[in-house]
Amino acid sequence: MEYGSIFLYIGIFFAILSLCSLISNELKESRRKAFFEEIIPHYGNFILASIIFVSTAAIQLIYYLVSSDFSIHYVWQYTSKDLPMIYKISALWTGEAGSMLFLSWVILFMAYWVSRRHESETRFKRRILIVILLIGILFLSLTLLLSPFNSISGTIPEDGSGLNPLLVNKWMILHPPGIFIPYGILVVVFASAIIHLVYTDKDWEIFSRPYARMAWMILGAGIVAGVIWSYEVWESYWIWDPAFTSILMTWLLLTAYLHSSSMYRRKMAGLLSPALAVNTFILAIYSTYIIRSGTVKSAHSFGESSQLLLLINFIILITIITELLVIYRYSKLKQDTQSPKSELLSNRNIFYITTILMILLSFILFWGLTASLLLTSYGASISANLYAAWSYPLSIVLIIVLGICMLEILGKRWIKGIIAGCVMILAILFIKPSEDIYTNLSISVLTFGGISTSYRLYKSLGSKGIQNNLISCAPHIIHFGILVMLVGVFMSTYSTSESVIFTKFYDKKTVGGYEIQLTDLAYPVEHKHMTAVLTKIGSYNIYKDGVMVGSGEARFREINGEFITEPYIYRGLFSDVNIRYQGIGTRDQVFISVANIRVIPGMTIIWAGSILVVTGILPLFFRKDRLLN
Repeated sequence: MEYGSIFLYIGIFFAILSLCSLISNELKESRRKAFFEEIIPHYGNFILASIIFVSTAAIQLIYYLVSSDFSIHYVWQYTSKDLPMIYKISALWTGEAGSMLFLSWVILFMAYWVSRRHESETRFKRRILIVILLIGILFLSLTLLLSPFNSISGTIPEDGSGLNPLLVNKWMILHPPGIFIPYGILVVVFASAIIHLVYTDKDWEIFSRPYARMAWMILGAGIVAGVIWSYEVWESYWIWDPAFTSILMTWLLLTAYLHSSSMYRRKMAGLLSPALAVNTFILAIYSTYIIRSGTVKSAHSFGESSQLLLLINFIILITIITELLVIYRYSKLKQDTQSPKSELLSNRNIFYITTILMILLSFILFWGLTASLLLTSYGASISANLYAAWSYPLSIVLIIVLGICMLEILGKRWIKGIIAGCVMILAILFIKPSEDIYTNLSISVLTFGGISTSYRLYKSLGSKGIQNNLISCAPHIIHFGILVMLVGVFMSTYSTSESVIFTKFYDKKTVGGYEIQLTDLAYPVEHKHMTAVLTKIGSYNIYKDGVMVGSGEARFREINGEFITEPYIYRGLFSDVNIRYQGIGTRDQVFISVANIRVIPGMTIIWAGSILVVTGILPLFFRKDRLLN
């Protein structure tokens, strides 16, 4: 047996020891017969030992990847000798086995963090650790079944098959960790909510709050990294790819949970908030299956593993258990409490509507993914256009509700503000800035949401002190950032795309208000360890109103039968120019060179909105209630 697998087995052993010590302590405190009482005080050391051995296994795998030890099947499958060092390391989370190892490590680290960070010994903390360790042991077992340290039988290959060329991108170094780390952090939110559903512990939301916020921020950053990667690889910043869709689905439900937790702190959403907490983690595991199983045809499917069927079985089992708990708690809550009456346009109802709309958006994506999963055996899937068609009306309503919610600051003049907003929307629709009804509706709704959010942000600046200002403005900065992103998304739908043929050097072609000039062609040969790769390079100048604003190179390569384009992207203030040399061209006899050119408005606005969202979430970590010691 290889050393890495031995380390994993020892890691599971110590995790089980820690679990046993926690369960023994729980039995002892319940005045029941406890087993192995002598190990009770050492649960923290057992968790530390477990994460040390799992970390050692991960380091061992990284060593094999970096040293190009092709006797290990995983190393052969995802690396090659000529692969840059940073991509050899990032291959750790590229395949199924490596991803499961990385996710297991994050979950165990969260167990260690909870055991050390929250020093007070309480039954609530102990029970949370029991749930986290159970899930961690499950993922470690799945990692062993996938066997990241399996050796190749027979002759050891001289070189590996190499990382998929689409993954050789700087943003792919950040994107997968930006997804799997928050998925692992959500285990604390899940465990806290489960303990609350079973034992009605009131501290669960305070305890899990900083973890939910951290997961939300990192997951959002991971999505942005994936968006930039998609923009550079597939020419579009968003594709309704199953992997992307599943991540967005999880982020939407997590956002809904954060809104419901805000209501929970005001003695509302007594059951909705914990129900969303547990289901967000379930969707995170489901997303992991979609991303790594390869069952649903996806741009992320670089392999397929039947072993991950065990993961889908676990998802089904944990879903049944948690939903039964929610139903049980609902029956108790219904007997003990009565919902207070409130006005139709009360703050309470607006929060509920907002949360429900985000749940519906997440459910649409879940339904599409699940339907595609069930239809896979028939060679069919759900059309990506259905996601946009169903999501659009809900998104419009959500922006309107957000605008109404921001008008709460008007107090008794709230209704007048809503009427003014309705008049503004109707006026824009009447003016018809565009012939397209959907364009006019989008402009009117985004204008209403932007004005009301800006006004709420302005009024929030009245708090005393810089820190209080930041904290009071933070949620509204997030909302404003999301609206800015949506404005950029709306603008980007009016992109101009054209395939251009150049017949001589320094010839200019006009696309979307820009002039594109071909200045040079080059065909260098890149000598690899085992092969030689021909790279075709086109050099271009970009002009706007007769003034040169940018200059750069676009590359075209064929690697392992995969055609890869590395675009030159000019990032303008209002529009991006994306040039992709298509590799078609000759300088002999008849000069010809082909490039696909897209002028995409609003991209800088999308990135600016992303920065605003991150800026808004950061001050929330400096609140006095951010952690429960």
